[in-house]
Amino acid sequence: MSENTLKIRINIQQSPQQAIEEVYPDLNEPEIEYEQSWDWKEIAMAISSLLVIVVLIGAILFNTAEIESSATKYENTVTGTDQANVSQDKESMAERQTIDQTTAANSANAPESSFSPIMAQPEVTMHSETATNSSNPVTTPAAKPKPEPKTLKLIVMPRRKPIIRPTLKQQDTSDYPQVIRAQLSHAIKAREPIDDIDTITLRHGESKSIYFYLHVKDLQKKKVNILWYRNDRLDSQLPLQIYTNNWRTNASKQLDHERLGAWRVELADETGNRLATRHFTVTQY
Repeated sequence: MSENTLKIRINIQQSPQQAIEEVYPDLNEPEIEYEQSWDWKEIAMAISSLLVIVVLIGAILFNTAEIESSATKYENTVTGTDQANVSQDKESMAERQTIDQTTAANSANAPESSFSPIMAQPEVTMHSETATNSSNPVTTPAAKPKPEPKTLKLIVMPRRKPIIRPTLKQQDTSDYPQVIRAQLSHAIKAREPIDDIDTITLRHGESKSIYFYLHVKDLQKKKVNILWYRNDRLDSQLPLQIYTNNWRTNASKQLDHERLGAWRVELADETGNRLATRHFTVTQY
C-alpha cells in the first residue's frame, strides 16, 4: 500500500515598502559609534606654512621700517643743510643791507664846502661813523677764545727693583787650577749658591745648614774627599767620585749650638793634596 504525501506550500508576499519596524516591532535599532581620527601630517604642513607666512610678513615689515628710517635720516640731513644755507643767505643779506645803509648815510650827511676832498675826507668819515653807530649799530663778531697752550706732563715711572744675583766667588790664589770655584753659602738654588758667607750665627736652640759648593775640571774618573774641621780637629769626611771633566757638586753640614767655634772645609785628592780650603766661624747670639 502506497503512502500518499501531501505537500503544502505557503507563499507570503510582503510589500517592499513595508518598514522593518512594522514587521518586527520589538527589534531595537543598532547604535552606531563614530571614531574621530586626526591627520597629523596635514596639521604639521598647515603649521609650517603658517610659520613661513608669519616670517615673510615680519621680514617685509622690518625692511619697510628700515627704508622709512633711512628716508627720515636723509630728509633730516637735507633739511639741516637747507636750513644752514638759508641762515647763511640771511646773514649775507643783513650784511649787505648794513653796508647800503652806511653808504646812504654817508652820502646824505656829507657837507657842501669848497675845501679840497683831501681836507674834508676825515670830517666826513668821522661823521658817517657816528651816524652809522647811532642809527644802525653794527654787531662785531665775538673774539674766539685762544686755545690754552698744551703742557707736557711728566710721567714718573716706578723705579724697578734691582735684580739681586748671587755673587760669584773668584778663584783663590791658593786653589789648584782644577778648582774653578769653591764657595760657602746658606743654600743652593738651581744648582748655584745664593750667597757667599764666612760666618754662621745661631740663636739659642737653633740649627742651620752650611753648603760647600764646588766646580772643578779635568778630574774625570778621580776620587776626592771633602774634609770638615772644627777647631783644627777632623769632624767628618765625605768621599766623592767625579765622572766628567766639568763637574759641579756641593756638600752640606748641619750646625747647632754645640758646634760653635772656628771651622774649615777642604777639598783633597786621593794623594792628600789640598786642592781648595775655605774657613768660617760659627757663633751664637
